[in-house]
Amino acid sequence: MTSSDVLNEIVWKGIWFSYISVFLLLSIICFPLFIWKKFNRNPIKSKKPKTILVLKFGHIGDTILTLPVLKALKESFSSSTIVFIVGSWAKEVMVDSPFVDKFIVFDDPFYNRRLLTETNILKKLQMIRLQEIIKLLIRIRHLHCDVIFDLNGTFNSLIYTYLSGAKHLIGYDPQGIGYLLDDKVQPIEHKQDVDRCLDVIRIFGGKTEIKGPFIFTSDKDKIYAETYLQKNNLNEDDLIVGIHPGAPFIPRRWPKERFAKIADILIQKYNAKIIYFGGKDEVDLVTSILHLMEKPAFNLVGKTTIRESIALIERCNLFICNDSSLMHIAALLNIPVIALFGPGQYPLFAPYNEFSVVVREDVGCNPCNESAAVWRKMCKRGGAYCMEAITIQKVLKIIGQKINKLN
Repeated sequence: MTSSDVLNEIVWKGIWFSYISVFLLLSIICFPLFIWKKFNRNPIKSKKPKTILVLKFGHIGDTILTLPVLKALKESFSSSTIVFIVGSWAKEVMVDSPFVDKFIVFDDPFYNRRLLTETNILKKLQMIRLQEIIKLLIRIRHLHCDVIFDLNGTFNSLIYTYLSGAKHLIGYDPQGIGYLLDDKVQPIEHKQDVDRCLDVIRIFGGKTEIKGPFIFTSDKDKIYAETYLQKNNLNEDDLIVGIHPGAPFIPRRWPKERFAKIADILIQKYNAKIIYFGGKDEVDLVTSILHLMEKPAFNLVGKTTIRESIALIERCNLFICNDSSLMHIAALLNIPVIALFGPGQYPLFAPYNEFSVVVREDVGCNPCNESAAVWRKMCKRGGAYCMEAITIQKVLKIIGQKINKLN
């Protein structure tokens, strides 16, 4: 790293230290109150709470994975008002959900990728708005919640939980820091995130046997998808394969040359119709993949809203991707997913449906601490070591198996 990179990292860690210090200070100041409340609490015994608040701070993928849990809560407590805190980056995905009665939009600094990738220190400082944290705490207290489910189990989420004023506090107890919760569970290692969260609501009598659909598309978005397919002569008899070659972190991306290769083989061998999906920051990536391909493919990268992408993914027969939010969307739409995993947390964030397959290679250091990858934009072993270990032959074998099942 250059000297400027080192300085940036030192200053950035200083900012995080300051942010965490605020929460430590809050906890120290409020500790006597926490202890007093612990021994003078009267948790509600009724299983018909009026208002339920669900805490699950995270990126788009983390947020999407709460949909089965929110559905379980709504079916279990149909007369309750379900309130959910969502980041602005995930609001569009969640806005039409019938499982939530009220949304609170809040961008937690720990999960703000714009803040993580911003190189200007002053801009980073501007993004950490402590006044917004205080405003959120005030809004939460004004809800007068009967129950709060903390599905993060992190230090800062537990502080929000303790200060919420809710009558009944339920969540994870990682490393004993959930001592003041009324009901708590230990997160089970090697368990998918949705199932972990269902363990939390099970404590309060929540339904945990849950089936889709979890994601809903509006009539407007369905019309968009149908119009696009008709315009490009794609019909129900075609094998439509969605591909998302991007990912939020470069070490999570399978080499673009390999995506180009499997797309060509899918077209040549199976007469598949390939549609590329992705955001505006992935336009260059997919443009270069299309240049590497021998056959033409459809390119929707950077051209659709997230809701329009969902409507089109719903029409795919198969979805091939890296560890990303679109992977979770496809899985919750019950589309067979072939997910390429490298440094990401597996099986915690594996696609959540029975038709999907995770392709990965154990190279001895994965899953890894991705913060290093975020800082340096690369794997410490160079490139995307664990992703490059996944061969084209292995992926093609699984693709063949999936397509045979479709037929």
